[in-house]
Amino acid sequence: MSNEVWREFWSGGEGAEQAIGGAHRGRLTDFWREFFCENLKAAPDGALIADIASGAGAALAVAADAAGELAARRFRLAAFDISGDAVRSSIQRAPGSIGAVADGALLPLADRSLAIAVSQFGVEYAGRPAFAEIARCLAPAGVFSALSHYSGGAIDAECACNEALLDRIAAMGIFNAADAALKETYRRRRLGRGDLADPAAERKLKRVQQQAAAAVAAAPPSAAKQMFARLLGDLGGLAARRLAYADGDALGWLAGMEASTSAYRGRMRSMRAAALDARGLAVIGEIFRNAGFA
Repeated sequence: MSNEVWREFWSGGEGAEQAIGGAHRGRLTDFWREFFCENLKAAPDGALIADIASGAGAALAVAADAAGELAARRFRLAAFDISGDAVRSSIQRAPGSIGAVADGALLPLADRSLAIAVSQFGVEYAGRPAFAEIARCLAPAGVFSALSHYSGGAIDAECACNEALLDRIAAMGIFNAADAALKETYRRRRLGRGDLADPAAERKLKRVQQQAAAAVAAAPPSAAKQMFARLLGDLGGLAARRLAYADGDALGWLAGMEASTSAYRGRMRSMRAAALDARGLAVIGEIFRNAGFA
């Protein structure tokens, strides 16, 4: 389920705009810049650096910039992700890099071929086998660094906040109420009736819109709050001007918004499910120690 959720996410081209943790983006970039400036200097000429579960290639882009500052050195940069769209995005952000569609737990790399492996909010989705796979691919003097979701951390809390608001509004049935009201109006229009609105359906839609607006207003700042504020505004405009639209266009837009919201909920749940905790980190540490790494 998780893999499919993220394939759809990247294929929709939403990655950069809807990434969780946007408020921390500058700090993440600073972390990777410091990491690569230090570790590229120690890496051998021609070293292979891989971004595992690369997503949009945020870490790989910083690696490319840092490598460019070492003009006398040559490095090979690679991106691996389950989504072809994510791999293409990574390559575009890191000119000269290569990439391949691959599960983090089954990398197309030889044993001990990696000088540096990194991942930003990605490899944890592939589970513990992915960490064992990275240990297999790392050279004896290789370095692995990952920024991962942590249970109870800032990004996990942000996801929980988003998920709570998404669940609350979904339970109100706002999409069903809007769908019923619009369909009844369009049915009556096709019949040539003068009374185009069904009073009961309109009352229900108005009530649910008010409840959803109150929930959004009361919610703490979050990506979901911003998304629903825009959606409710657009939905209100559509409901008020529904006769200006063809049936299929209006109902298609509504179905698309419902699908997008459902997918967003799926991503929040996937992110929270993948978050590591102290026990998980201990297991990962044991994996690398058993592979001979300190």
